[in-house]
Amino acid sequence: MVISLKADTENFVLKNGEEQQFGVSAKILTNPFCEANCSLSLYDLGKDEFVYYEDIYLKFSSPISRDYILYSNEDKHGQSLYKLNLKCNTVKSRLCYTNTDISKSRTKIISVDYELNEEQKKTKDELKNETESINKKLHAIKNSLDYFNLNYYFLDLSRFEEEFFNLSVLSSSFLDEVNSLNVLYANQEYSKLKEEADNMSDKVNILNNRFDILNLSVKSEINVYNVLVDNVSLMYSEILYLEDYAFSNHSIPYANSFVEDFNSMVLKLDTKDTIQNKLYLFNQVNLKKENLSTLLTEENISGIPRENVLNKLISNPANLQKIKVEGENYSYSFTLNEPSPICCLSNECYSCIEDSSSNYPIILVHGHSFNEKLSAELSMEAFSDMANHLENDGYLNAGYFYGSEYSEISKGYLGKINKSIVVEATYYLDTSTTEEGSFILDSKWEDIDTYSERLNEIVTNVKYLTGKDKVIIVAHSMGGLVTRNYLKIYGDESVDRLILVGIPNHGIDGFVRNYCATFGADIECNEMDENSTFIYELNSVSLPNVPLYNIVGLGCFWEGSDGDGIVKNESAYLPGENVENVYVNGTCSGVDFFHVRMIKPTSHPEIYKIIKDFIEEWGEI
Repeated sequence: MVISLKADTENFVLKNGEEQQFGVSAKILTNPFCEANCSLSLYDLGKDEFVYYEDIYLKFSSPISRDYILYSNEDKHGQSLYKLNLKCNTVKSRLCYTNTDISKSRTKIISVDYELNEEQKKTKDELKNETESINKKLHAIKNSLDYFNLNYYFLDLSRFEEEFFNLSVLSSSFLDEVNSLNVLYANQEYSKLKEEADNMSDKVNILNNRFDILNLSVKSEINVYNVLVDNVSLMYSEILYLEDYAFSNHSIPYANSFVEDFNSMVLKLDTKDTIQNKLYLFNQVNLKKENLSTLLTEENISGIPRENVLNKLISNPANLQKIKVEGENYSYSFTLNEPSPICCLSNECYSCIEDSSSNYPIILVHGHSFNEKLSAELSMEAFSDMANHLENDGYLNAGYFYGSEYSEISKGYLGKINKSIVVEATYYLDTSTTEEGSFILDSKWEDIDTYSERLNEIVTNVKYLTGKDKVIIVAHSMGGLVTRNYLKIYGDESVDRLILVGIPNHGIDGFVRNYCATFGADIECNEMDENSTFIYELNSVSLPNVPLYNIVGLGCFWEGSDGDGIVKNESAYLPGENVENVYVNGTCSGVDFFHVRMIKPTSHPEIYKIIKDFIEEWGEI
């Protein structure tokens, strides 16, 4: 049974609040008397839930079609992936016999790029402005506090230290909260950002008001101190003439006392003290000055004899220095970067991956078809068991790939999640493009050069659709020859590593060669002959300069050799410094060859583990 699943789109853009319809068709090709129980589902990979699911009954060559509608109620822009899956089991009957209960399935990954609608864009821009404003205001306060000075030699400002300390602690703690706003914006969590930004704005405004009060209070005391210094200097200049002034017997004690108090004040003002104490001291001396001035005026009026001079020298207050207050400008420039698109997988969301050198896709390349009359799609199913196991182990099974053309909107759409995709490739399908459109044709009677050309198209397309610069190839049987030939023709720049399983690297001979053409195409069999020009030329050039793992099957003996039942040990072995040959053991029984089972994890989990370890040896999934 061959099953087919097609969708009329691979990806589309959907504005939030809108909906999009796309069509799906499914059919089976099998014995005309066979029917199948199937399930058709659409699964949201981001939310890890079914969007649509239905059980359907398919008859031979009687396709069904469905229209699905996707609706967006997101408040962010980014990508969501949906898995379209058709799974079928043949219904056994008197006229329809099947020898397996294994289900067959087809998978297609559909991408939806969500965009904000106009109202959401407006909200986003408003939140951006508010968040930037909060950042600027808080950092301006923080910078002001970092340069805020309460330590002056002449002025004791210790009464402000507690408030300064509290504001410094608050501003530092607010930085973490404001940074969390920036993270919310980057993660496009706009609803939560709106709530927390409003709350944070109030807190920063209160902090700013407290700082303004502190700043004004400190500046006020500094200004008062600077005025005091000016007044002391003025007082000094006013009383210098007293040194040449004649005093009466009555006024001389007052004059000496005043000068002594002035000198004492100058000494005390030269020490660190509060502005209140300094003002009190100055006012006391200033009062004496005024009293002395009044007394001298009265003496001048009364004509009292004045023959006494000061016996005290007046201290020069030149050492008293004003505190220079700079015009601070601690503004802070801050701009939020536009949020990266958000990708979600299994309820885990993150910025979509843009790294072309991570999470390389894995391409599974099948081997020789044992019956050229069967559909090429059956050849791809050789790796279905492994693809399913890899998906269970954390990879994303993207279904089957072959040479085709893809639109600009499809560029990189499968490489944005933080997982590697797995694709099952076939070089047995060819794409023919005419004025009426593109058609997929079975083409299993070509030479290996042609298959290598198609593999090159597959590699190019997988790189294009994932946005990655390299791929990992796991090839089986003749697929390994196709892959090695592809590398010989096109180079190894696009391949990160190569894992070969059961490859006739040095050709086939004996009964395998004799019966090859009975089951497969003559051209393939002729080229795989151990004495063919193709095999000679393939092994006459250097191996690709990439890590190469070569898994060789043993345990089946025929024609004097050990091997996997199809490929002999001596043919599978590859020499080379960058080659790691790994031997695995199995059994053969009749036409149940170890060669076929080597890539089936259900049959040989130990070999699957080896392959998986090789896939992951240099990177994370």
